[in-house]
Amino acid sequence: MHELSALMSVITTLEQYAAENEIGQIDALVLGVGDRSGYIPGYLEEIYPFAIKGSMLESAKLEIERISGRDFYIKEIAVSDDR
Repeated sequence: MHELSALMSVITTLEQYAAENEIGQIDALVLGVGDRSGYIPGYLEEIYPFAIKGSMLESAKLEIERISGRDFYIKEIAVSDDR
């Protein structure tokens, strides 16, 4: 199940981005998941609550946009400014 390692990488990237940009909280995460990426959107949704537990994304909602191709990427985030 490589979906877990992909989500953990996304979390690490977003936590680093948030720290560098003084973002207080991430409220929502939109992932672009290609139909030939090798990632199964249903698995990503299923393990997401476990992957974000204890991270700054713990209350962030996940949305997956299915796209054509092999890409897997962070498409958008919604943030709160809790400085």
